Amino acid sequence: MKKIMISAALVCLAGFTYAQKPVAGDVTGDVELQFQTGTSAIHILSPNLNARYFLKDDMALRLSLSLNTSSTSQDYTENADGTGGTGTAESSSSGFGIGVGIQKHFAGTERLSPYVGAGISFNSGSSSEDWNNVGMDPFTGQMGYVSGTTVKVDGASTSTFGIGVNAGADYYFVNHIYLGIEVGLGFASTSIGEETTTVTATGVPTTTTVSQGGSSSGINVGANSGLRLGFVF
Repeated sequence: MKKIMISAALVCLAGFTYAQKPVAGDVTGDVELQFQTGTSAIHILSPNLNARYFLKDDMALRLSLSLNTSSTSQDYTENADGTGGTGTAESSSSGFGIGVGIQKHFAGTERLSPYVGAGISFNSGSSSEDWNNVGMDPFTGQMGYVSGTTVKVDGASTSTFGIGVNAGADYYFVNHIYLGIEVGLGFASTSIGEETTTVTATGVPTTTTVSQGGSSSGINVGANSGLRLGFVF
């Protein structure tokens, strides 16, 4: 039994000592670990997914995907003590992103694989709001219960095209399992669509307001806010 335990320990130690990095034909996949403070969880898994295919031992194609959705619902009552009529304000948003690129990896060490890369990306997003028996108080300018009032907001859709370069490193602490960090420099151009707000109230004509869209662009420098945890398949 003692010999078996010693053999198992040696196998584990070998895995740590000779952490194997990917070679031509391998595929890697990783997610981002976000580290947060305050009332949020210490860490969460980001919806950003990255996959790489190694054309050579030192060259890889990269595909990145992101998907996020969120929704909130807030209830309002007619009176401060919670009695009387009730109203609800709901909002939702969603976004999707895709990116492709190429990476050049350097020798590094047995465990460390530094790299540089370049790529392009496309992201889109949309949002909406739906208020029922909820409106804006003309005196306080705050949302509150208003009987017979509905508000529908078709939020402005956005689309962003980006191009950039990046540098990072993967550390293989166990055979085929790694942690990675990355920084980048990029240019992004964003188009913003129109936003339409329709308000219907009892005894008042329905009004529709359209906010014109626009565009923005700029160069940004940044680093991933967390570590990437990945596997070699």
